[in-house]
Amino acid sequence: MRRILRYLLLLPAIAAIILLVALHARRDQTTTFEVGDGRRVLVIENRGVFIDEISGELYYEVWQQNRRLLPRTPLNRTVFGYGSSLEYEVETAEGGQLVALLRRQLALTSLPDLEAGESWKEHILADSLMVLHDFETGVSYPAQTGSREKLLQRLLSAHPEWDEEEEEEILGLVDLFSTLDPLTQAQLESLHSLPRLRCLELGPQLLSGDMLRPLGEMDSLRELNIRYAELSDDAIPALSSLRQLQLLILPEGRLSANTRHELERALRDTTIQYSPTTFGD
Repeated sequence: MRRILRYLLLLPAIAAIILLVALHARRDQTTTFEVGDGRRVLVIENRGVFIDEISGELYYEVWQQNRRLLPRTPLNRTVFGYGSSLEYEVETAEGGQLVALLRRQLALTSLPDLEAGESWKEHILADSLMVLHDFETGVSYPAQTGSREKLLQRLLSAHPEWDEEEEEEILGLVDLFSTLDPLTQAQLESLHSLPRLRCLELGPQLLSGDMLRPLGEMDSLRELNIRYAELSDDAIPALSSLRQLQLLILPEGRLSANTRHELERALRDTTIQYSPTTFGD
C-alpha cells in the first residue's frame, strides 16, 4: 500500500515533466522555393507543439537536386510583430545564379542614412533581405555575414528595370516603423515616403504639434503608439486631427481628465488606450 501511495504522489510531478517537455517540443514547418534547374531554397521554422505562434527559430537550407549545398543555417530575425509575416518573394539575377528571398511585409526599426546618400529603397531592400545565395560560388547570406553588401549590389545591378514604379512597390513593403530613438521633425516627415505604413511606434521624446501635424497627411496610418512620449501643450490639437487612426496609445497618467475627454470627443471612431510609461510594462 505504501508503495502505491508513493507512486500516486509522484504522478503530479511526472505529469508536469511530460507537459513541460511537450510545451518545449518543436515541429518543423518548411516552405520550399523552387528557383529553377533543380535548385531550391528551404525556409524552416520551428514552432511549439501547442503554442503555434511566430516565435520559434528560423533557418534556411539550399539544395540542388538531392544534394544539400548549405546545411541548416539560422536566419536573421529583426522585428516580428504587428503586420509582419513570414511571406517571401523570390528575385533572381545573372541567369538564376544569384537568388534572393525578400520579405513581402516588413517592420523597420531604423531610418536610412539620408545624409550619407542612402535611399529608402536601398535601406528597405537591405532590411527585407532574408536570403541571398550564389549557386556558382556557394557564397551565401546570412551564412557568411560579410557577404551581404556585394551580393546585394550584384542583385541591384542586374535589375536596372527597377524604375520608380518598382521603387514604390519596395517602399510599400513597410507596414510598421518602431523606434526607441528620438526622431527629429524632418525624420518624422520622411516617413511620408512609406505609402503603406500602418503602425508607428515612437520612444521617449518630446512631441510637439508641429511634429505630429504632418502625420495627418499619412492616409495609411492606422495605429499610433506614443505611450513613452512627453506631449507639449500644442500636441493635443494635432492629435485630435488624426481621424484616420483606428488605435491611439497614449501615456497613462500624463493627461488631465479634461484633455482626455477632449481627445475622446474629437476621435470618436478611434480606440484610445492609456498604457504605463515604464519600459517592460
